[in-house]
Amino acid sequence: MRDTQNKNNRNDYASRQQQIIKVASRLFVKNGYHKTTVREIARESGLTVGTLYHYFSSKEEMLTLVLERTSEGTNRIAQKTEEVLSQLGPTQALHLAIEKYFSAVNNSQDQILFWYHDTRALSRDQRRKLLGNEGLLAEIFNRVLIAGCETGEFREHDTMLMSHNIIVLGDMWAFRRWFLRDHCGFEEYLKKQTDMILSAISNEVPVSFRESEARSTRGM
Repeated sequence: MRDTQNKNNRNDYASRQQQIIKVASRLFVKNGYHKTTVREIARESGLTVGTLYHYFSSKEEMLTLVLERTSEGTNRIAQKTEEVLSQLGPTQALHLAIEKYFSAVNNSQDQILFWYHDTRALSRDQRRKLLGNEGLLAEIFNRVLIAGCETGEFREHDTMLMSHNIIVLGDMWAFRRWFLRDHCGFEEYLKKQTDMILSAISNEVPVSFRESEARSTRGM
């Protein structure tokens, strides 16, 4: 029973940290990292400053934890993609990697915006970790795309360039959300972007993309 209680306490602690991180990321984007105070983060999180310091000693520690969790998420995508690649092949692995990354962006939109807008706030070591994570993410997609070219499922193309294109398309859900949220929901966005990516590289155009194009043509 004591072990269960300790586990619940750890989960509650981690959940509260994640809540604080989301609030802090939103304020960093809105006000800038250096202009955002710990007092503001505490107030928007519904905490006193003293209570917030129970979870984080500084804004810098918040950034460090965001980077650590971002890296952990990328490693999980890499592991799962590798499993699917070996078991089901490149096309299914690409589907999964796109879905996992786009979903991660959907769940951390303010953090994505912060990386784009205020990387100067990061220390040299933090920037190095962020760039390393971006490199790993690109390599996940690149490995799948190369495998698809080798099996003939994908046409020969610049796989590394396409890898970065996919990442930007995922990130676009965050930095173009002012338009996209009124244009389509996340699931529709994911499906359309996946179809367009596959239509650009596959030797066979996905059925869902052909159907969408046919409907668009009939409406013209």
